Amino acid sequence: MKTRWPLLLLIGLSAFTLLMAMSSSAVQTALAFPPTSNLPTRVSFPTLALETPQPTATRERYALTPPPDSDVAEPLLTLTALSEIAYNQPTPTDGPSEIIADGKPHLVDFNAFWCSPCNQMRPGIIELREQYAGQVTFDDINTDNRASQKLARQYRVTFIPLIVLLDKDLNEVNRLEGYHTKQEIDDALKELVAAQ
Repeated sequence: MKTRWPLLLLIGLSAFTLLMAMSSSAVQTALAFPPTSNLPTRVSFPTLALETPQPTATRERYALTPPPDSDVAEPLLTLTALSEIAYNQPTPTDGPSEIIADGKPHLVDFNAFWCSPCNQMRPGIIELREQYAGQVTFDDINTDNRASQKLARQYRVTFIPLIVLLDKDLNEVNRLEGYHTKQEIDDALKELVAAQ
């Protein structure tokens, strides 16, 4: 039984090859093209002269106002702006692109709206912001924001949540990588304030 399958397969492949060879010669005979004809090797077909517009640069997707020469209705612009909110997405507004020295140490919180640990840490950070209101400047940086990408590169953000603690001269003092409790962040802030 085992020796029949290879034999049947060989017979089937031979029959298939023979049929293919016969059909190609039948097609050649039906077209009446002799094998050595004087036909050109490359046949060119006429093309239709269609007017195709040249591609132009499009405006950025963050722009909500139409160009001056377009006829977009004002309600449509409003609906476009609100569509991100309807899908529970942040509206594309520019965030901070630099950290400005103000004579106080800084807590720079790199996060994103989709980051679950970031969202779990946010209430504790808000409470600490109120507690250290006059002593520490809190910078909230959304890493998905295009304007904040420069800061993410500057502080080597490879994953979030990330909290970078800076002294009053904006020199990096400490990094808290990953999820941290409110107490752990509070302890780091106490050390930062005490060092000033």
